[in-house]
Amino acid sequence: MTFQQLLDQSERLSLLLKQKYRLASGHKVGFLCKNHASLVKSMFAASFTGSDIFLLNTEMSLEQFNQIVEAHELDLLIYDAELTGLIEQSIYAKDKLLSYHEHLPAVNQLSRAFGGEKAPRQRTSSSKIILLTGGTTGKAKKVAHQPSLFNYLPPFSTMLTRLQLLRYQTAYIATPMYHGYGLALLLLFIALGKKIVITSRFEAEKACALIRKHEVEVVTVVPLMLHKMLKHHVEDLKSLACIASGGAELNPKLVTEVHRKLGHVLYNLYGTSEAGLNLIANPQDLADCPNTIGRPIKGVRLQVLDSQKKQCRAGQVGEFCIKNHWSMRNRNRSWIATGDLGYRDEGGYYFLCGRTDDMVVSAGENVYPIELEQVLMQHPLIEDAAVIGLPD
Repeated sequence: MTFQQLLDQSERLSLLLKQKYRLASGHKVGFLCKNHASLVKSMFAASFTGSDIFLLNTEMSLEQFNQIVEAHELDLLIYDAELTGLIEQSIYAKDKLLSYHEHLPAVNQLSRAFGGEKAPRQRTSSSKIILLTGGTTGKAKKVAHQPSLFNYLPPFSTMLTRLQLLRYQTAYIATPMYHGYGLALLLLFIALGKKIVITSRFEAEKACALIRKHEVEVVTVVPLMLHKMLKHHVEDLKSLACIASGGAELNPKLVTEVHRKLGHVLYNLYGTSEAGLNLIANPQDLADCPNTIGRPIKGVRLQVLDSQKKQCRAGQVGEFCIKNHWSMRNRNRSWIATGDLGYRDEGGYYFLCGRTDDMVVSAGENVYPIELEQVLMQHPLIEDAAVIGLPD
């Protein structure tokens, strides 16, 4: 699909959403979709109406979906057919629209077939993107972001320069858009006019084939995706010049393997749903310190605080607290406590030690599972490791 086709189909779909579903500024549209063209078209279409966009995790439980329906009173739900069973069992009773279907009304048909006249599209900044955090079982928290380019210029500019994105033509977004990380990269690449490859489900074999076929230069992954692709067929990945890893801890063993097999092409990105992108480790940083999450980007203030909310010294573990201009708008206080534990070394690099609720106190000593996991995974006979605490 060309960008012109994306615009035309999104505008036609926007008119239909206004006429058939009465969408307008202040209304709420939920998206229960994997990565595909219908999701992208309908997100833009909903935004053109001024409605707020709620991105929902397609792996969520029935209980969590019901909590979201109760809490947010969605006006329209756009969803994948495979999730029909979940929706039919739920308490949701308002308008809904399939993303794809052969016969029933669905985004893929309506965006092409609707023959309504084009109305002049008014510029609007009333629409918000809402990310619902909390995983697939916990109670979701609402995180609102105002999609303003000016608001996001610091991270936008940093990604352009540090990841050298202007040099590349083709990007593959392997990460789900409902996590925010995938969505951010989609909007960034659209703004740059780059070729974008997306698939509804990640499979290592398919991902490797796509990278080879389209000569992909930039890919967004979580570490497990990268691990699976390297195991499947590393020769398919030779076109990659920028692997942007985020969303989970990057273990040093994987960093070493990427450097050995693909060269210095790996970047480690650290951010949260609430605070957005905040730190980047470039390939040289990872060569120096394979387990670092890098340094704060321009515009980020980062404090490491102990349990008494006092600044930690270099090497002392505490909670990351962040302040920036692009943080979520629905909090009164300006500093955001991330719930992540970590420390800063003497050279200014930052390191993650896990979540505050993961820490184990053993004989009066604080033990951080991620650090033990990283040590275990250095062993050549260990494929993967998970460390948890048990009451004793």
